[in-house]
This record gives sequence, C-alpha cells and structure tokens, in this order.
Amino acid sequence: MKTVLLVEDDPDDVVVVRRAFQRGCPGARLEIAEDGEQALRYLDDSERGLKPAPAHLLLDIKLPRMSGLEVLDAVRRHPRLGALPATILTSSPLDTDRDRARALGIREYLLKPVGFSGLLDLVRRFCAGL
Repeated sequence: MKTVLLVEDDPDDVVVVRRAFQRGCPGARLEIAEDGEQALRYLDDSERGLKPAPAHLLLDIKLPRMSGLEVLDAVRRHPRLGALPATILTSSPLDTDRDRARALGIREYLLKPVGFSGLLDLVRRFCAGL
C-alpha cells in the first residue's frame, strides 16, 4: 500500500479528500499534515523510520506558517527527499503559483473541483499514476 502525504489545513477539505481516497483509491494510505511545518516534521520522522514514508506529496499552496511552495522548495533541497513526487492540489488559479510550482518540479498542478464527483474523478486519475 502506497502512502500519500496530504498537506491541507482546511478540515472540511481533509474530510472530503479522505472520502474521495477511500472510494477512488483504496490501495493508498492517506496521511495528513495540517501545515507546512508539520509536513516537514512528518517527512523527517519518515526518514528515521518513525512514520510510513510517503510515495507522493499532495500539497495545498495556501497554508499557515509555511506555504506549500515553501514546503516543496525545502523538500527539493533535501539530499534524500529531493526526488519525492509532488502534486499541487489548490484553489489558486494564479499563473505565478503554477509557474513556481512547475519550476520546483511538480508532477501536476490540480485545481480543487467544486463538487465531490469532480474530486473523486481527480483522485482516481491521481491514483492511476501512483
């Protein structure tokens, strides 16, 4: 079972993404970090064998304390985590965010859909690439 680390601060979004993963990607284990600092601590713990190592990072951009792009930049500069696949899942349609994320080597830049069925489709496509 592959682990996906979801970095998302909105508890409502966490609930619906978790439900979409349960229905659309039952072969994945979803771990949650509520902000960028917590995500980096999780990754550090996974390096030391204390938590499951993620196969993929799924990041929101707008996070408290440290943006998703700052997290991604820190991951890319890390000697052992630099190649960790990452996808942005955000409500930000800004070209500047998309361009910066692409420069940091994301796999995809996904806009959060409005309804659950759109999210479920998005999760199924995401999981097909795991």
